[in-house]
Amino acid sequence: MNIKLLLLIHCTCLGLYGNRDRIRHVDPDTQTLFDANSVTFPLPGRERRSGKKDSNETKPTAPAPPPPAVTNEVGDGPEDLVERITELKAERTVLRDQVADLLVDLSVASVQLEAYSNERKELRKEIRDLENLIEEGPGTIFSGWVFSPKLKWVYLSPTTMPYIFSQADGWMLYEYGSNPRRVYYFRTEKWEVLDTPGDK
Repeated sequence: MNIKLLLLIHCTCLGLYGNRDRIRHVDPDTQTLFDANSVTFPLPGRERRSGKKDSNETKPTAPAPPPPAVTNEVGDGPEDLVERITELKAERTVLRDQVADLLVDLSVASVQLEAYSNERKELRKEIRDLENLIEEGPGTIFSGWVFSPKLKWVYLSPTTMPYIFSQADGWMLYEYGSNPRRVYYFRTEKWEVLDTPGDK
């Protein structure tokens, strides 16, 4: 056989089965690291390969307990959480009832607001009409001398209203919107009612 092949087989056998008389040299730091992780240092020898452990191997040390920062994060137990969930559900039910009541109130308020808005529009229109009436006056369909059984001969025109000139009593002021109708006599400085009971 080839010498190189024989040499290779010999080295392989020594590597697989080892030599009991060989001195095992293990770095203590490395072995401690392997022991802490329950891993044996892969030394040659049948004991290591067969899973046997040396009697002088050290047992792994117990890990340190969790620090307070970790334990404080856990907080209350599940029982406390269930109780808290029950309380939150009760609060949610109360809040939902309050929301329903507020929605009803909002609906009523919306209807009232719409009614007030319409009323305000009507009042504004009425105010504009009154302002126009004050500014322009109701006017008169007459222009010139007119005979009235109460006032006798008076002069009326759209440009002089609400002032009226009476042939007998001089200037008068007609009060718009008065009921019964009233006029102010500048000559006597008195208000007089034009309508008498039974007049239509």
